[in-house]
Amino acid sequence: MSEIERALDEFRRRIDASDRRARSDIARAYHRAWRKVRDRLARLERYYREAKERGETIGGAWYYEAGRYRDLERLIAEELGRLGSTARSVTYREIDTLVDEALRYSEQMLDLVLANAPIAIPRATLNTEAIKAMLAYSQPGAPLERLLRSISEQGARGALDALTDGITLGYNPRKVARSIRDALDITLTRALTIARTESIRALRQAQMASYEANSDVVKQWRWQASLDGRTCLACLAMHGSLHPITESMQSHVNCRCVSVPETASWEELGRLVGQDWSDLDAKQREAQRGAPNQARRLDGEAWFRTLSEDKQRAIMGDKRFRAWQDGAFKFADMATSTHSHTWGGGIRITSIKDLLPPDYEDEKD
Repeated sequence: MSEIERALDEFRRRIDASDRRARSDIARAYHRAWRKVRDRLARLERYYREAKERGETIGGAWYYEAGRYRDLERLIAEELGRLGSTARSVTYREIDTLVDEALRYSEQMLDLVLANAPIAIPRATLNTEAIKAMLAYSQPGAPLERLLRSISEQGARGALDALTDGITLGYNPRKVARSIRDALDITLTRALTIARTESIRALRQAQMASYEANSDVVKQWRWQASLDGRTCLACLAMHGSLHPITESMQSHVNCRCVSVPETASWEELGRLVGQDWSDLDAKQREAQRGAPNQARRLDGEAWFRTLSEDKQRAIMGDKRFRAWQDGAFKFADMATSTHSHTWGGGIRITSIKDLLPPDYEDEKD
């Protein structure tokens, strides 16, 4: 494994470790909130059983008597507010951490790529706090602020809708509790998704800022997928593709891909310091030809072709795999650009319907 590959793997490990801490913190806040709501629902269920034992008529009005509904409504709003507050602080902590990691990684990668330069090449070093201020995530009215507020607002609305529907339909408290738990689980998933997606977005923006600040050295960036069993087809299709530094990396929610800087040629770099380094380009090409096959340098299709047919079929699915083997579409076509009002630009896996030409016929269908 090369030094660059080791640096990339270490960068991924640090991102994953930070993500695990964030998920754990948000999940703990969620479970604290649910325990309090669950205990209140358990008390409500006890009152419900006692009322039935006394022969009372239990209807929707019973839930509203003695402030039962109002107390539960207030508790849900309070606990979802606390969960939203925790998700907000964790997300901003993650953004700060990953911006630091992104700038450290970008600097380290350039150090490694330029390690063979006969003399040092001047580079710009970005101020971390200035980058964070430029991103302005926490400013009032910023899109992320609205997104974070939606955690508690939509979560409380979903839980209260489940409560109201349960009462209207005459459910007992136990069944109402299950409906509320389902609604709160959606809130947890949303909080985790926002924290992960927005912190990765900040990381990528910090990387792009570093590349643009060193535009005389960095000419483009390469899409780097994780290349494991969890990598989606869209990211595989993008893996290894080259992009100008003016183009930001836009992917799907919860994506784990990163960018790798690609520098100018040695001849171009030499001109920056008044040197002729054109011979280094030939030496580098020769060294790469003699090096062992490196997944980091392959594009997504080339890496995919190194897998067994069984693994390829398992990743693609039977129909898509057969069509690809038939030449019905190109490997790169499996990624489609998207735009969401919530998440912005991105990519998704192209559907089989959109991939295949109208006249394609699969004899095995």
